[in-house]
Amino acid sequence: MPAIKTLSCFLLFDEFIPYYNRGGVNRLAHISYKHIYEAANGLDAYEIYKNKALDLIITDIHMPKMDGLTLVEKIREERSDVPIIIISAYSDQEKLLRAVKLKLVDYIIKPITRKTLKELMQKVYDLNNRKEEQKKAH
Repeated sequence: MPAIKTLSCFLLFDEFIPYYNRGGVNRLAHISYKHIYEAANGLDAYEIYKNKALDLIITDIHMPKMDGLTLVEKIREERSDVPIIIISAYSDQEKLLRAVKLKLVDYIIKPITRKTLKELMQKVYDLNNRKEEQKKAH
């Protein structure tokens, strides 16, 4: 996947992702994204979203202060085009049905592998390229 150094990336993790895994994810994200932002909870994540131009949001469903689904719902009220990926340790049917309505790039059940993350970043890269091509065509 080519470098996308002009794009920003927002990565939001929870306490269940071990430190060594988080570091690997950050290293992988830095290959493709210029800015990486992290938040300890959903409210902080929403503040980052409001103040930064983000090209990708990766959030966990379970977070303190505001859960990931509520965060995504708030973001979707303002912006429907930003790619969002939800990561969860749970495959709760109610949450899955709620998530389907949020126009996600994907909903991933933990644990997330490096291969899965690379595939997701490629998918987002391809989506962004298609958007750019459509803008140029008009």
